[in-house]
Amino acid sequence: MDTGNQRNHWTPGCSDPVSGLPAEKNLLCYWNTGTVGNNLARELEASSWRVLLAEDITAASRIAENHVVPVGLLFLGSNLTLAELSDAYELTSTLTEMVWLALLTDRHAMNDEVCSLIATHCTDFFTPPYDTKRIEEALGHAAGLSRIRHRSLEHREAPSTFLGMVGDSASMRRLYRMTRKIAKSNAPVLITGESGTGKEVAANAIHRLSTRSTMPFVAINCAALPSGLVQAELFGHEKGAFTGAGQRRLGRFESANGGVLFLDEISDMPLEQQVNLLRFLEDSGVERLGGNGRVVVDVRVIAATHDDLHEAVSQGRFREDLYYRLNVLELNMPSLRERDTDIDLLADYFLEKYRDEVGVPHIRGFDRQALSAMRSHDWPGNVRELINRVRSAVAMTDGNYISSIDLGLKRSSGGGGLATLELSRSDSDRRAIEAALRRNQKNVSKTARDLGISRTTLYRMIEKLGVQV
Repeated sequence: MDTGNQRNHWTPGCSDPVSGLPAEKNLLCYWNTGTVGNNLARELEASSWRVLLAEDITAASRIAENHVVPVGLLFLGSNLTLAELSDAYELTSTLTEMVWLALLTDRHAMNDEVCSLIATHCTDFFTPPYDTKRIEEALGHAAGLSRIRHRSLEHREAPSTFLGMVGDSASMRRLYRMTRKIAKSNAPVLITGESGTGKEVAANAIHRLSTRSTMPFVAINCAALPSGLVQAELFGHEKGAFTGAGQRRLGRFESANGGVLFLDEISDMPLEQQVNLLRFLEDSGVERLGGNGRVVVDVRVIAATHDDLHEAVSQGRFREDLYYRLNVLELNMPSLRERDTDIDLLADYFLEKYRDEVGVPHIRGFDRQALSAMRSHDWPGNVRELINRVRSAVAMTDGNYISSIDLGLKRSSGGGGLATLELSRSDSDRRAIEAALRRNQKNVSKTARDLGISRTTLYRMIEKLGVQV
């Protein structure tokens, strides 16, 4: 017997841990003794249902802990007190692994609060005179629905995740393998990829898998720092080094001693500070602003950029010697377009995460139109855009299923509609690329930056769309 707090989950063909009998016909009935429901319970038992009666939340929770119960029948009598209604809400909100149906004493019991409870947590309801045959059929459908939900949840509860990254596509599996290999080294790493692909998540994964995992992981966005403060922020300063420097302050390198310093958007680091970073990579020493000596620290540097550093070097915006110092090990983050088979998995994963955060257990998934719209969307903002759309939809939707409108995506109608949407998007992409090429005198690198994509992605789209360069 399982007497812990872990719920018993039902999978097709499983047995109840207490009785050893098939769990499919287990039914939790939540009502007080002496109610009209007890007659129905006897009739259901005569029809092979195993009825488990609970008079309060404690008893219901104990039953759910000790038995595998796919279906619950909730009795809602007339003139429910606020306390009784609160208990019903708490029960159905807690035991979400069950499919709930409601049994009412009469239609007068259906006030606004009861209607809200049924709409949010139940799949069906019954009023007298009770049709036992119809209730039995509904319970059978509920057991089938519970089986389907649990099969879906098996995939949703254990998605293909890797230290914060989610995906099961070939490109993501390669990324996981590369991350494990890179974590074994102490050499500098350069993480490349479009904005929103999860470069900081990957850097954190490398840190967590490494021998430095118990030491600090310090992240800094080079693009967010004013050029005049980069040196003080990275290397620290002594008291009186400049106006307002009232005391010594350790820089990010010293704060990360023993661990990892993650330099995001490294291409935006000013040239004059790139020299200092290069020197650190050569001798592991930092010199505080206003100081006169170097402090040796043990820090692994992981840098990231969405920019093409080859082009930045050729334009004189980035030092070539620093590029080769940083790019000892390279990890490329695939765009969401390059792993579109992960879209459903990602959407389900973040729905589960933000559904719990917002407290909306009634949201069960995405409707067909939403799934179609997500699969056909180009995701220029990559995983970050998907996360934001799902999070917003979870907060704003009123229904049990998120729609394409909730996601802020165009509705697609399937079949020819999908083809039309694809053609429309391709035509729009072609016009945008052609216009950007004209603005930048057909300079591919400048055009890629203008469009916010990598040069590799732009070349692929030019070839796919037949754009003349």
